[in-house]
Amino acid sequence: MIQALALYERILQENIKPDSINFVGVLSACISADMVGKGHENFNSISEHGMTPIMDHYACMVTLIGRSSSVDKAVDLIKSMPHVPDYPIWSTPLSICAKKGDIKNAELAAGHFFKLDPHNAGSYIMLSNLYAAYGR
Repeated sequence: MIQALALYERILQENIKPDSINFVGVLSACISADMVGKGHENFNSISEHGMTPIMDHYACMVTLIGRSSSVDKAVDLIKSMPHVPDYPIWSTPLSICAKKGDIKNAELAAGHFFKLDPHNAGSYIMLSNLYAAYGR
């Protein structure tokens, strides 16, 4: 994944205008390398290249922030998005909360899941397993 970052740097050096897919690749590389600062830097530079961040960019940042630093910060990013958060956006904090034992944010994310796709058993099961793991 570090190769994606190197390729992106080369694109910039050669004055080639990156597109939204380039940014998804770079942000994905930042997730794999746990490079939160670099991820923020690249996410913030999207607008400098005349683009507006799309849902995929936000999904990458939610994953990066949630895994690396704080689920609370990832949820804050979701709440501040100019887009209506969809199922994949809310799946990230729910799965991270299940791993970190963050029941408060898991309930928040699951609540959004229940509204978006009430017939999908996955969110119910994940939340139930989290409750069971913590004796609730």
